[in-house]
Amino acid sequence: MPFNLSTLTEPVNNKNFRECMDFFTEQKLSARSAAFDREWEKAAAASLGIYASSRNAVKTAKAGSNDKRFIRRENSRVLRGGRLNHCGRTIVTRKNDENRNKTTVHQFADVYKHPERNTISFGGLMSCGSVWECPVCASKITEARRKELKQAVKLWEEKGNSVLLQTLTIPHYKRETCQEVTDGLTDATRRFYNRRSFKQIAQNMGLEGRIKTLETTYGENGWHSHTHTLFFIQGKISEKEIEIFKKALLSQWQAACFSAGLPVPNEHGLDLVAGNKAAAYVSKWGLEEEMTKGHMKEGKKDGHVSPFGLLDLYAEGDETAGELFKEYCTTFKGKRQLAWTKGLREKIGLQKEKTEAEILSEPEEKSELFISIPVHTWNKIIRTNRLLEFIGLCERGTKEDAQGWLDDLEWKEKVWRMHNKNALRQAGLVIQ
Repeated sequence: MPFNLSTLTEPVNNKNFRECMDFFTEQKLSARSAAFDREWEKAAAASLGIYASSRNAVKTAKAGSNDKRFIRRENSRVLRGGRLNHCGRTIVTRKNDENRNKTTVHQFADVYKHPERNTISFGGLMSCGSVWECPVCASKITEARRKELKQAVKLWEEKGNSVLLQTLTIPHYKRETCQEVTDGLTDATRRFYNRRSFKQIAQNMGLEGRIKTLETTYGENGWHSHTHTLFFIQGKISEKEIEIFKKALLSQWQAACFSAGLPVPNEHGLDLVAGNKAAAYVSKWGLEEEMTKGHMKEGKKDGHVSPFGLLDLYAEGDETAGELFKEYCTTFKGKRQLAWTKGLREKIGLQKEKTEAEILSEPEEKSELFISIPVHTWNKIIRTNRLLEFIGLCERGTKEDAQGWLDDLEWKEKVWRMHNKNALRQAGLVIQ
């Protein structure tokens, strides 16, 4: 039977209060609007009556966070659910010296703030670790990968070697799904690298290893999945030699696409560049605000929108963009963001690759502990769907502002519980 607030005749107890909050959380109202928060404010104010003037509470800004990562994650959580419902929202259970779980009163959510950028990050919270679905996890993981790529290119070139950047694309059409385009590209890419002719060309180039990335955008002609691959070449290579190898590789790529049952691409299906262009790609790859390639690039570029750009369109009311984002997530789930050929890291002189979990567990560089929030207070922030508001306040304000906001939140919930009967009726929160 649906939970109907209008049928309550007795004051709402703790159990019913939790059911009420859980209902609104399940309906996922807060990620698209602050409707429930406004109703709560009106209900609390109406139920206070003459007591409202007796408390001089500081009103906090409702603008929320300016950090697109957190806003996008909320929209992604609405669309996808699953592990995103706990990412950055649920406190990790910590263990004591006897390797037993601590009680909830000893759990905290740690808030870190960068002293220069004023960006906020968290510690002690669960992370989903998805580079495809979660903008917050993706920004941290891709930034760590970018630094590693930059270091790899630098170390390789310092040894007197070269790095080339290869891009592979296939013809794509509006009628094709993301799954069809990406699977076709993956099949053709596998055939391309397994061809005897490619291995001969690679040997002539002096190819020692490669790093491949998989990316996609959406535009007028539908999904545009493509790969970027860094070729680590032994010794120096001239522009003339690059053009020769480019033509040879293009013919092999066209043969691989034909073998995979795909339309044969034209001369734009394969690109091969070196020097500053490869370095420029590596220097920008992974940067959440500046990069020109990858699933995180901002908004639209040349008529194409990135997957996380689809979340921005969805937030503006474009339901089609939301469906496209879900289609993209289903297609890319479980795929590797970066793939290194075996033995390349050792040749370059890099240590073992860190896992996503190891990267996410490290605090953001130069960030300082801003405030620690007890679990019962943190759960109130999540339950009342005010996380974005709190992040925005931390970005703009001081530790004292944040603590005052938390104290105010505690007071509001006490008011809510004390006056729940009148508050619910006056707010008109009747759910059929």
